[in-house]
Amino acid sequence: MRAHRGSVVCVFVVLAMFGAGLASGSSTLSFTTESGKAKELIEEITRAIEGFAAGSVLQQLANDIAEADPDFAYGVMLTSLFQLNDQAMETFEKAKALAEKATRGEQLYIQAMLHSRNGEIDEAVGIFNQLARMHPGERRVQMMLGQLHMNQGRMALAGVHFGRAAAMDDSTGRVHAFIGNIYLMEGDYEAARRHFDEAEQLAPGGIAFQAHGGRIFSYLYQGQPEKALKAADHYLQAYRAGDGNQTFPEVFIWNMKGRIQLENGNPDAALEAYEAGIETLRESEVATLNDFQRQTWEGRYLHGKARALAKKGKFDEAWEIAEGLKQQIEEGGEQAQQFLPAYHYLAGYIRLEEGKASEAIEHLEKADPNDPFHKMLAARAYVKLGEKAKARELYQTVADFQQNTMERSLSYREAVEALEKLG
Repeated sequence: MRAHRGSVVCVFVVLAMFGAGLASGSSTLSFTTESGKAKELIEEITRAIEGFAAGSVLQQLANDIAEADPDFAYGVMLTSLFQLNDQAMETFEKAKALAEKATRGEQLYIQAMLHSRNGEIDEAVGIFNQLARMHPGERRVQMMLGQLHMNQGRMALAGVHFGRAAAMDDSTGRVHAFIGNIYLMEGDYEAARRHFDEAEQLAPGGIAFQAHGGRIFSYLYQGQPEKALKAADHYLQAYRAGDGNQTFPEVFIWNMKGRIQLENGNPDAALEAYEAGIETLRESEVATLNDFQRQTWEGRYLHGKARALAKKGKFDEAWEIAEGLKQQIEEGGEQAQQFLPAYHYLAGYIRLEEGKASEAIEHLEKADPNDPFHKMLAARAYVKLGEKAKARELYQTVADFQQNTMERSLSYREAVEALEKLG
């Protein structure tokens, strides 16, 4: 099961050693504020981020920084990270204007974060690389570079930067959680879990998806769904204890549990999980949970319910839900069109459960082209049709997928095993 074993981890170890020398006597970012309180709070929010504090805690700290010095560009920028869309961009523009009087490093950091917010990852990476050359001892720059590369599936480069950050300071839970995910992609699941455990120990009360989600994924990669479910329950307890529900309801954890149960032969338990999850969202009064998010999660609930019904052989009920979702998309205007691939995924899923492989493929070819689980379903359909070459091609795409996601964890093992059988 350890495809691609060794390359990323070796790079990480070598660069961790290099990072130790690099950080010695090197410079860090300086911030343009005369407020002693703001400077103290910057250190506090940095520790909170590294300790996986709940979003509500981080948001309050960011607001406190901006209140301590309303003209502090970096502090104002931090508040935007907890705002939505237009408000966030307005705050970013304010931070950019304030940064005209700030240090060059602070200006570049804000600029890079704006690119990241806009999904302009290459531009963000370029500026952070410039910052890393200017301030080679600045750990937060290395952490940002690691995250950006990891989110793009560039695990070797992510390992380089997390290694440098760890060489500067490996006492935080966050860096261990990210390093654990590097090992996870390498197939060294025991090493990954050691880092996830370390992350929890170093950040008591933290609610990091990177650590908890990674542990869940590790067991799925090893074909141990019961242990994955126990890890999900542990995450649920930690999320509640860490006041995660004050930032966002725990529906996404229940959704993970539902998917694990559904894809491992227990659709009834999956339905219960989906029901429990959606109730946490319906009961939530979190201010940042807007109507669009609520509608999106209601759609995900119906999506999961329909898949569970299909697994139970209740195809008419499943199709009724699917067609209802399709109608909502058609009536929802331009904004709703983004959910059309999700409908085709659902339709393909139901057809595959019905044993109608050709019709399943017609839909799955219109599903999300970047989702490994969708590709795995299409590969299953091609196997049923005897088109082994096409199935092999799709399974290889799944095996090569380089992001740690729920979708990968539910499809990677099957893809690797299928490739061995298909030759």
